[in-house]
Amino acid sequence: MPKQPSHSHSQEQGNGNNTPIPKPKLTLNKLALIPHYVTKNGIEWRLCCPIHNGNNPTAFSVDISTGVYHCFVCEASGKLPEFKDPSQKSKIEQFLKEQEPEAGKGKPAKTRTNQSIADKRTPKSYTSDPKALALLVERMKYAQKRLGIGEGRQYLKKRGISLETANAAGLGYEPHFRFLVPSKPTENNSSIRNRLKFDAEIQPAILFPLYNPSGKFISYYARAACDQRLHFIPPGPKGVFNAQAFVRAYRNQSPSLLPLILVEGAFDALTIIQSGYPNVAALIGTALLNEAWYEPLKSVVLSFDQDDAGQTAQRRAYHKLSLMGLQCRVMSEDFYQGHKDFASFYKEQNDTSPSPGHITFNWKILLGITEKL
Repeated sequence: MPKQPSHSHSQEQGNGNNTPIPKPKLTLNKLALIPHYVTKNGIEWRLCCPIHNGNNPTAFSVDISTGVYHCFVCEASGKLPEFKDPSQKSKIEQFLKEQEPEAGKGKPAKTRTNQSIADKRTPKSYTSDPKALALLVERMKYAQKRLGIGEGRQYLKKRGISLETANAAGLGYEPHFRFLVPSKPTENNSSIRNRLKFDAEIQPAILFPLYNPSGKFISYYARAACDQRLHFIPPGPKGVFNAQAFVRAYRNQSPSLLPLILVEGAFDALTIIQSGYPNVAALIGTALLNEAWYEPLKSVVLSFDQDDAGQTAQRRAYHKLSLMGLQCRVMSEDFYQGHKDFASFYKEQNDTSPSPGHITFNWKILLGITEKL
């Protein structure tokens, strides 16, 4: 069973002689003294965790409108004491107002907004240039026309995916896709600068279209159609694979209907679709991307990878969605039967099946073994 996250954290791990380290008393005033980033229109602070003394400047989150805090590394969470007393509301508002920069003097050097972060990380050519987006659309359309030929079709068959399912999901195929791989270090290029260089590797690739729930094409995700785990996403904003699953979930909010499942990988989602469950979306990673996409939902099932990184990210997503008011559940270890993810589990089932590519599951039974964290 997945490990239960600890929410109390009255003790830390220890200091080498098994002596427990007491949890520091957190207050809004103390947190304000720690350099922090201001995000989400000024209602969330991000900073290094003062509980486990971490050095990740965005690991610790505190909502200054409610006082709820959470560390995504040590999993500590709680509520600042000032916010538990209704009589302190006016004092909190005055304190936060004093923290804001004075008009005409700009923002403090220790703060930055979500927009400034996005501007640095997202090339403008993929966000504001219609020509750049048009090139991505044309490349995706060209790849979709070639899906049924060459190694792409054989690779999908090997993964247990029928051509009908792949076409319905909008997949494409490129026989000569240019992947970027880190250059191999040598005696002459062992410096940090040279270690950041990349080489091009040409391999056949399956392309997955990425949309937002409004139906707008955002980009694509390329995965090598070979045994090498090569993948690529163009720089810029990112959507989800099979975003129409969000739309179905918006329309069908009854508890008796099957909920939206969120997975990490595109092939995890594709194999779940192949096995008879269309209400699944792949995040192509572990980031939830856009909180507004989840606000109309009432429930969601998380099915992230079973490795340490996947489970840590799953607990983080579970906590964040729960704070938004969603009923969250996760697939238990029994669901994966010892495999890292659903794609590897499905491939084994398909390899041993007398009718490969046509395996379906009773998802009402499988979703019956979900659990809360």
